[in-house]
Amino acid sequence: MPIMMVDVNRQRLIGARLLVPDAVLLATHHANIYEGCEYGCVFCEGWAHIQRPFNESVRMMGHLAEVAQRELADIPAHEIVALQGVSDPYQPAEQQFRRTQTMLKVMARLQRPVALMTRSVAVADDIPLLQYIHQHAFALVVVSVASHARDVVDIVEPKCAPTSERLELVRRLRDAGIPVGVMVSPLVPYLNDTDYALRMLLEQIQAAGASFVHWEYVRIPHQRVQERLIGAVMRTNGFSATYLRDLYANTAVVDARYAQERNHVVAQMCDELHLPTHLPYEYFRGRLSLEHEVAMVLLHHANRDEWYGRSTLASQARALAADVMRGTWQLDELQKHPSYALFQERINR
Repeated sequence: MPIMMVDVNRQRLIGARLLVPDAVLLATHHANIYEGCEYGCVFCEGWAHIQRPFNESVRMMGHLAEVAQRELADIPAHEIVALQGVSDPYQPAEQQFRRTQTMLKVMARLQRPVALMTRSVAVADDIPLLQYIHQHAFALVVVSVASHARDVVDIVEPKCAPTSERLELVRRLRDAGIPVGVMVSPLVPYLNDTDYALRMLLEQIQAAGASFVHWEYVRIPHQRVQERLIGAVMRTNGFSATYLRDLYANTAVVDARYAQERNHVVAQMCDELHLPTHLPYEYFRGRLSLEHEVAMVLLHHANRDEWYGRSTLASQARALAADVMRGTWQLDELQKHPSYALFQERINR
């Protein structure tokens, strides 16, 4: 069990405004409710941030409700704050301390939009709160999963609920009318990235009724993370340690050619399953500011272009999205974009 403590030195709860919104959570700000995480997953970047074990202690803010209300007052009402970070907002500590629930109650009272990402099924306790927020503003939940295979889950995220339980949570959120996505995270070469493993997992996600699916590759920012991942790959598949090292070549991010090939495969599988790769516009149309909505559509289009090898178009769309968020966009530039028809009515109004 980790040591639980109140951090009296922490000054801020909500991070600075992002230059470009989070393409998955639609958020302009992130809030890390806890610092440290009892889950201590093998692949977590948190192991690179501190010298002590990342799951040794869990720190939390003392007067969270007061701080949240004060900081939210400085954020425009339509901007989404995501409860997501290196530490899971619904890790086991939440069952006792309810810091995430406290944050949601503040946001519900103020009718502020929220998004959150978790590997825990405990978010089900707050479905009524999320329903209220979605009715009056906007709420989005993204459930993270790593693999359909129990043996892989037991090695890389042994303290998390089985994938089957997390997908049942997806069904419950869907039935409650809350937009819910699934993040396949992380994709680890030689561990959970084969065509078969991806197809099996995507079919289960589609059957659970997820609004969309997204994915991201494991980052290796530190030797401690690399050693933990190499151990997992060797225990699961028996591959040599050099396999993973070759694809990262002493950098934090995976080889670009590998990512391009896998992105293309996963995107095609999603298309075949009629499984959106981002939250469809219909879910947030009219819920956010015009600039925020347009920027999200552009960013989603950019990711699709990137996955299918249209890097120049992707870069142009991301630059245009940044201009939109800054308020420096030109109408003729938007009219040239293939997605313009989706938000044309909003622009005209």
